[in-house]
Amino acid sequence: SALVAREMGHREDDTRIIEHGGLLHDIGKICIPDEILLKPGPLTQNEYDRIKAHPTLGYRIVKPIKFLAEESLIILYHHEWVNGEGYPHRLSGREIPVGARIVSVLDAYDTMRIAGGRYKKLLTCEEAVSELIECTGTQFDPEVVRCLTHLLKQRKELKTEVPNHKKLERFLKSA
Repeated sequence: SALVAREMGHREDDTRIIEHGGLLHDIGKICIPDEILLKPGPLTQNEYDRIKAHPTLGYRIVKPIKFLAEESLIILYHHEWVNGEGYPHRLSGREIPVGARIVSVLDAYDTMRIAGGRYKKLLTCEEAVSELIECTGTQFDPEVVRCLTHLLKQRKELKTEVPNHKKLERFLKSA
């Protein structure tokens, strides 16, 4: 999250807040029973609703800590979608704090590449970036996806062009 924030030109103070928000974004999951969090099969609607409460629970945990006030908003809004279809408040576009938009993309990338094995197979870097691009403009902020893609290319983690990279460029030009 910090690397993407820097790539986007954020000041170092803001970058640290975004980094801390990224580190704490799922803290609300400590309130969710392990039998739900670690359930190997599909979740019931009730179980899914309980998991969807984790941003609000995390916000409530962190908000009283004065020096984490801004991070608490990243925690609260990291599952909002740029098209307004996310949760918990169905914010859209620039209503979502930029830190939450950054953490949302990096959280998804991390899940697809590293942590996602519990849910489905892990994806290659190219597959994960392709998935992020497919969800650009609906779930993800295109500028954040562009910056992450650029960083991955710089770091030589993204070795080839993803098949739908032109979709991202078209989306950015139209925005």
